[in-house]
Amino acid sequence: MSKMQLRTGLSILALVTVLVSACEQRSLPEQIEVLRSGDGPQVQDDDFLFASMIFKDETGDSVLFDSRMQPPGQGIQRLVYIDSVATPGSFMEALGSLKSGDSVRISLTAGRFFSEYTGRPVPPFMTEESQLSITLGIDTLISRVVLAKQQVEQGVMQARMRIGAMLADSTSQAQMAAEAATIDAYLAENGLVVSEVKDGVRVIITEEGTGEIPNPGDVLSMMYAGNLLDGTYFDTNIVEVAQEQGLYNPQRPYNPLEFQLVNGRVIVGWHIGIEGLPVGTKATLLIPSPLGYGPTGSGATIPPNAPLRFDVEVLSAQPPY
Repeated sequence: MSKMQLRTGLSILALVTVLVSACEQRSLPEQIEVLRSGDGPQVQDDDFLFASMIFKDETGDSVLFDSRMQPPGQGIQRLVYIDSVATPGSFMEALGSLKSGDSVRISLTAGRFFSEYTGRPVPPFMTEESQLSITLGIDTLISRVVLAKQQVEQGVMQARMRIGAMLADSTSQAQMAAEAATIDAYLAENGLVVSEVKDGVRVIITEEGTGEIPNPGDVLSMMYAGNLLDGTYFDTNIVEVAQEQGLYNPQRPYNPLEFQLVNGRVIVGWHIGIEGLPVGTKATLLIPSPLGYGPTGSGATIPPNAPLRFDVEVLSAQPPY
């Protein structure tokens, strides 16, 4: 498919925005022909829908774009979020007049399409009067909450696979075994009593939380302070700790850190150690380096293969949808 065909295909949404906005209930303007009336549910605000699109040059009798012919994930068959309140008189409001299973065809000239909806000149293989048609099919509907849950579950599943592969890696296993004596000696020297060992992460509960246990995929809000086992602090979002340890930066906000449990962009040792802790829990995590910053370390503050200590407090947990 040429770049012109791709750009043309991607302009379909702009076209439908204006033409279909005249829809009211099941009444459609003359340029829009109902090809098939679906028997599925009515589109609702807060829905997502999958729409397939075919863009044709009727004068030249050629198909310029057909989303059904594209590789998976590359066609115009796509999720569209419906919110007519936020965008009255728009494509989203128009889609609210349709049902799952509906198929409509929109007809207009190439001159109108390119001048009003793309801002580009008519391509040389067409004329101003070339007749174009766009077929729009409403395939399936899914609510925002259901879609969000599915996406979170998929993300968590993929993250668990990555974590599992990391834990099964022979190099990681050897390094964690090599660091075990160092971590256990640190525990003994500091009088720390381990509450639980989870895949190599030592968890010491310092204050039991009374809140709910977060679900995988929940967005956690957390305070933390991290240091090496020699006592050198390298990061914290607790202003008092930052001031005491010479880390304070007046240009940095010292706010709770938010991340998605199991699938968030934090070190693996956090996900392993924090999962299962009720909201309100304060804990110390001792994390072997393969579950932290590994053989590369992090900047000038965390050397390679460094076990880490984090003191954390789980403030809250909310679903991400």
